[in-house]
Amino acid sequence: MPLNIPKPTRFIQAGYKPVDGGFEKTAEEIPETAIERAARHSQERREYLTFTEIDEARWARNRAGVSADEVNRKVDNWLFPCPVVKKFDEQVRLKTPQGKPISNQPYFISTAQRTYQGISDSNGCLPRIPTNEKEDIRIYLGVSALEKWV
Repeated sequence: MPLNIPKPTRFIQAGYKPVDGGFEKTAEEIPETAIERAARHSQERREYLTFTEIDEARWARNRAGVSADEVNRKVDNWLFPCPVVKKFDEQVRLKTPQGKPISNQPYFISTAQRTYQGISDSNGCLPRIPTNEKEDIRIYLGVSALEKWV
């Protein structure tokens, strides 16, 4: 009496599930070629570098907000980065009555146009103060200088 045992198949299932749709790739799954990718990148770059009306409006607002004097000053600073020599410049050096430099002393210097604050260096020197005209300079040291610091 013959047994109804199925013949072994050539492919054993072994837990694998069949792929839906078979093994053929659809159009969106096929990778693009190097030429196609280069053309796509070129087009994306062209779109990125194309100026829009929004760009033009933004530039117009920026141009309106900048004065000609400010532009000239910035250009001069860019073309001629060397500082302009002032007619007057002073530098104070702090010393004890014995002539030794006073280092690490807080200072606050006030002129008509600007203020300076900081700590004297190891030689007791304060920053050089350049001015175009003669000006009164007020120097505060120690606690009185710290009170003026912002």
